[in-house]
Amino acid sequence: MKHLKKIISMTLVAAMALTMVMTTNVTTTFAKSKVSSLKVVGAKKNVTMKVGAKKTYKVKIKASKKNKSFSVKSSKKSIVAVKKKGTKFTLTAKKAGKYKITVKSKKNKKKKYVFTVTVKKQDVKPDDVKPVENKLFTVKSWGGKNFEIVFDHEVDLTADMINIMRKSSKDAKYLATDKVVNLSTDDKKTYVIETDYIYDIGEYALFSIPTLDKEYTFELCMSEVNKYHDERHIVKMTSGKKDSIEVYVYQENKASKINKIEGLPSGLEYSYDTDGELELKGKIEKSGVYTVKAEIEDEESKIINCEIIIVAGNENEMAAYVDSQEDFAYNDGDDSLECEGSSYIYVAGGCGEYNVSLAEGDDEIFGIYSNTYEEDEDVMATDAYIEYETNKIGTHKAKVLVEDADDASLKAEAEYTLVVKPALKVSGTVKTNSGKAIQGAEVYLNNPVESKFSKYGVTDENGRYVAFVEEGSYNIEASFDYSASKSVMKKNITKDSTFDFVIDNVYEVIVTSDENITFNTWLYNDEEDMDYADFTGNRFFLTAGKCNYIAKGITLIDGKLYKYQAVLNTEITADCTIKVDVDLEEVETVDGFGLGVNAFANLDRDGQFALFTPSKTGKYNFKSDFEEGDPAMRVYSADGKEIMRADDTDDEGGYNFDGTVELEKGKTYIVSVYAYTYEESEYVSGTVTLSEAE
Repeated sequence: MKHLKKIISMTLVAAMALTMVMTTNVTTTFAKSKVSSLKVVGAKKNVTMKVGAKKTYKVKIKASKKNKSFSVKSSKKSIVAVKKKGTKFTLTAKKAGKYKITVKSKKNKKKKYVFTVTVKKQDVKPDDVKPVENKLFTVKSWGGKNFEIVFDHEVDLTADMINIMRKSSKDAKYLATDKVVNLSTDDKKTYVIETDYIYDIGEYALFSIPTLDKEYTFELCMSEVNKYHDERHIVKMTSGKKDSIEVYVYQENKASKINKIEGLPSGLEYSYDTDGELELKGKIEKSGVYTVKAEIEDEESKIINCEIIIVAGNENEMAAYVDSQEDFAYNDGDDSLECEGSSYIYVAGGCGEYNVSLAEGDDEIFGIYSNTYEEDEDVMATDAYIEYETNKIGTHKAKVLVEDADDASLKAEAEYTLVVKPALKVSGTVKTNSGKAIQGAEVYLNNPVESKFSKYGVTDENGRYVAFVEEGSYNIEASFDYSASKSVMKKNITKDSTFDFVIDNVYEVIVTSDENITFNTWLYNDEEDMDYADFTGNRFFLTAGKCNYIAKGITLIDGKLYKYQAVLNTEITADCTIKVDVDLEEVETVDGFGLGVNAFANLDRDGQFALFTPSKTGKYNFKSDFEEGDPAMRVYSADGKEIMRADDTDDEGGYNFDGTVELEKGKTYIVSVYAYTYEESEYVSGTVTLSEAE
């Protein structure tokens, strides 16, 4: 990567997340989104929940599969917790109040669904319990819903032996009862438990174990274990004239006061309201980078330490700043120690267009990266980042030079520091109670006390996972699905470690048929709006309970092409093999699809099919020529497994595709050419050229 003086012209705007790749200058333009609708199944405009309750919703997006990503946001995080997984999200009611949930397509922000949730107190109101001092056990919080119970001797503890009551503040009464959903121990003295409720700062939990001794209880206040919260914001202002910025400081409770504020530039004043808005306004006389630190205290005595970096400049003076970064090197199993990432470059002042280059630093480690993206039809914007890729442990420094595009004498420099730390390897297995290795389970490692970034690993077909972390104490959680029980441990990781998990209520399911169909694609069997399920193939794992899925796809049987459909509708209570009936429908194919040009007429979303058998192994190119419409294509193996997809890949900015795939000699492949059409009566026609790729 020899690009020390490589120049990139760009316009800097607000920071955005990037895919971290190592290149000198890569420009990526995304095509228009094809999201036609977004629906939250079962969510009415007004939903009612009770404290401690959970609701899971499924999001249905009509679009190409790659455009089905979405975000879920709560207007008041203190009242509800939101967890997103796959096509579903779960709301957990934390305390009484009203809030809005916004579900929005990431590809088309105009497609969204907003609904209101009202959380009410629980109906059950047990008598208040007075805590009693004891020496039998102590309780520590490890964030949210995870707790550690430590006994002074060995105890055979089970989840149903633990009673947990909750109250919202010190002066309130204990009104809610929480359940223990997971429990684990290594030595019968220290137990890690997970509750069904996510505790908020300032709430109290009262633990008792009546079967040991009804007088033994332990009271724990969340504000005692999670008192401090740190935030960092980077903003831009104009120097030499009056300006103002507003920074939202995250909080669980109403703010009471600002205890202190330091580093405020001369000419600026501040104000803070109970909605969490910290406003800085006035005039910064001199351009530069300023660090403001504020300590804010809320009504529950929670301290929020807020650091605000102000990058100030004007048309005659520039200022630049690069966020600092820490990462760690790791071994991915192939003896290649690597860590990589990027940091955004903030610039204020000048004409608004700049040339950015690496002025100092190891160009084998650092580079400058820009990304062009299309937010809508008329607005184009470009960001710049300094990126890194290295396997060298230690501290690495770099300097970024930013020059005004109209006046090269107007410039600014920003220093950047990368600290690379060694990583520890965490691995192990996740299995069912019957000892079957679970594929697709997720293992999360999170340090809620030191707020270290969560890492996770996903199990392979042998149930094995691998993750890399820094030294420290972590909650380790293995999970498979919302309805599956989870296994949680707290571990102090100081060396490469192995942790194995067993998850309850997960079973191996094997699906067979008389036709020996390979079921590649499973959908939720919902006649109103089908969507992809979270598993594929003929062997997979499901959680206990009722399941209703449908498999749809294409396959070759004795040289003929068929569409197939099969329904899996049963109760899962154990490992099982299920034989399903398959409906087959023979499909016509375009004749003579060899090397050359083929015409496809009256294309819609169902498309047309062709078969291709290469005479030699190699790469083959498929290129469309359609004057209108939005054609796309897929290539499948003979058993219906998708191996290539092409869509919007031409160089002209239109919707024609141009895709290359490697195919094997003598094997027959299924080619599907279809079009994105939104009206039943809408069809398009064109040609596809198949040729050997260079």
